[in-house]
Amino acid sequence: MFPFRGKRVRLLNHAPLSTAIALSRSAFQDYTVITIERDPLSRAASLFAWKHRDALERMNLVTAFRDWVASGQFRSSFPIYGLHGYPAADLVVRYERLSEGLGIVADRLGLTGAIDITANREKSAVTPGALKDLDTLYDEKTRSIVGTVAAQETALMGYAAGASDPIVEAPNAAAIRLAYQRGLKAHGHTVMAGARFRERPANAPT
Repeated sequence: MFPFRGKRVRLLNHAPLSTAIALSRSAFQDYTVITIERDPLSRAASLFAWKHRDALERMNLVTAFRDWVASGQFRSSFPIYGLHGYPAADLVVRYERLSEGLGIVADRLGLTGAIDITANREKSAVTPGALKDLDTLYDEKTRSIVGTVAAQETALMGYAAGASDPIVEAPNAAAIRLAYQRGLKAHGHTVMAGARFRERPANAPT
């Protein structure tokens, strides 16, 4: 929750870090900013299943998925936590090793208990088996499109090279956030175009 123009606002799902910085007028220098990244090939399939969850049974899933990717609806996730082309989250957890990654995060933050986000993983039950068989789902064209769209996160996490570290650290993330915040101040910007937030009354409970 952030104070903004006399009200309190809550960021919506997948709101970018740039919006949080603009609304809060903070570069979060005293915070450890954490995000989760997923193999783009798997993420595209999961996203397609979520967006079409009410119609999956009526679809030829492989054809519909390839058409969806070709239509340009799949987007990179890097802009959610990247600023000016650089990762601005201090720790990026690999989705494929989520439990281990969150365990490392808990240790770094000095938490006594495990980080449990089980209740937040509702999408995992939506994706049917046909969309989980990536070798069958992807043809060369579809794989190329996803690879091009998600080139930044693929490079960061080393997916193409077969990297498997539970987390990837961005040692300059705090400096990147600060430079971005200073740039906003210098140009008089408050909220980025397309900011995703919802206003709430100032006295609303958090």
